[in-house]
Amino acid sequence: MLDDASFGRYWRVICIILTRALREASDRYPKKIALVVDGCRYDYQRIYLDSVAFSANLYKNGFRKGDRVMVFLDNRYEAIVSIYGTLFAGGIFIPVNPETKGRKLQYILENSDARFVVTDRRRYLEKVELLRTSSIILVDGGEGVVLDFNMMVEFPKEMPDITVIDADIASIIYTSGSTGIPKGVTMTHLSICTAIESITTYLSNTPDDIVINVLPISFDYGLYQVLMTFHFGGTLILEKNFVFFSNIIKRIREEKVTGFPLVPAIAEIMLKMKDFGKEDLGSLRYITNTAQKLPERTIRGLKEKLPSVKLYSMYGLTECKRIAYLDPEKVLLKPNSVGKAMPNTEVFLVDDEGRRIDVPNNPGELVVRGSNVMKGYWNNEFETAKVLKEGYYPLEKVLFTGDLFRFDEDGDLYFISRKDDMFKIGGEKVSPREVEDTIFTLEGVREAAVFGKEDPLMGNSLIVVASVEGLDEEMIRAHCARNLEKYLVPRDIIILDSLPRNENGKVDRKLLKEMYS
Repeated sequence: MLDDASFGRYWRVICIILTRALREASDRYPKKIALVVDGCRYDYQRIYLDSVAFSANLYKNGFRKGDRVMVFLDNRYEAIVSIYGTLFAGGIFIPVNPETKGRKLQYILENSDARFVVTDRRRYLEKVELLRTSSIILVDGGEGVVLDFNMMVEFPKEMPDITVIDADIASIIYTSGSTGIPKGVTMTHLSICTAIESITTYLSNTPDDIVINVLPISFDYGLYQVLMTFHFGGTLILEKNFVFFSNIIKRIREEKVTGFPLVPAIAEIMLKMKDFGKEDLGSLRYITNTAQKLPERTIRGLKEKLPSVKLYSMYGLTECKRIAYLDPEKVLLKPNSVGKAMPNTEVFLVDDEGRRIDVPNNPGELVVRGSNVMKGYWNNEFETAKVLKEGYYPLEKVLFTGDLFRFDEDGDLYFISRKDDMFKIGGEKVSPREVEDTIFTLEGVREAAVFGKEDPLMGNSLIVVASVEGLDEEMIRAHCARNLEKYLVPRDIIILDSLPRNENGKVDRKLLKEMYS
């Protein structure tokens, strides 16, 4: 192990917040448990030293500042060390869902030109032809042409001399656009740290917080649970998924968890558990939700079961992490709102001509201004130019989100739809979200997705795909007829046992539209 004096001699690096936070946590409370995963507990000093050693061994094996490291793993200790080790090396980490299929994986590898890939033996053998252009680090033992992760966390005799500043790129997260071709959202240290500082401020996080994360770290919502918890010096309980949810509830109780980030699917599972609310979840201080809106009935159900827990409804995009949050005191008063811009971020709405909208309840595209905005899409200037445009101030770029919002008299924001999800029926503009919100008010609807299907007479017709309990198509159609204009009543309603989900746990609307429109 390397003592502080030796580290100072060998590792001369200007650490911005992402790496500095881990170093400072290791200095302040080296033996504090930072991470609990796979039945093991890791303190801050262990994670810090392993990450530093990993970075040095990257250089020993040909890595140079700015090179990319793909982390092709599920939620496990080696993934965390690989991320921080890459950052200490001045590199760029690329978290990729380990279930990513061949074509998408091939595109990510080619687009990013990843120098190293950290994965396990099974996935390496399955994808060996695709991975042949990168150096491979296996977490379960390496031999021959691959590197052994255990060797990567052993300290070498010499340490590299690296300078890292906040303008350096820290990560690329690939997200599929409307075309299905992944786009590499490129974030600097400053972009990530700005978002972290803002979010942990409004969540009032302290070193006493214990956060449980069941979301994949390849998903930015899951990834930021790691980065934020280490930033404020807390403890992270890292789970692989939420399939066996009774075990998650048990973990919350046993570990005295204070923070629980979730998505709607998790909230629905919680509310359906017979003993939920009777369990001792008294340690919980807050629940957060982003990525996909919680239905109003779900919000009310959570508040009824957990009245003392603060519920944060939030909105964000991978391109800027987080944008807005609703004051938990307003969550029952405005269950459909995502509130106002988070600290150190400015948002506003513009019309189709780019003119700023200052009148409440007029829909417009949301534009984001702040250091949390991405630098662009990696190796994709064409797509970057579509969303990063000139702002109101000289030499400034702002993010056009492609999301339609309105704001009320208090300035609180309400999501309407993606611009490219809007369509017309008989000349009338239709927001799928409006129809979905109405359907969710019908008791027995578990999940629902609405989209348009081309119609030669009306331009489009409405399609609803839903998962329900004790309902049929006519009951849903009648409910819509009672609560919506005639042109918004769906023509086709398809009932499924459950709706397909993407790798981040959200309803896969793109797949549903391909299947039924």
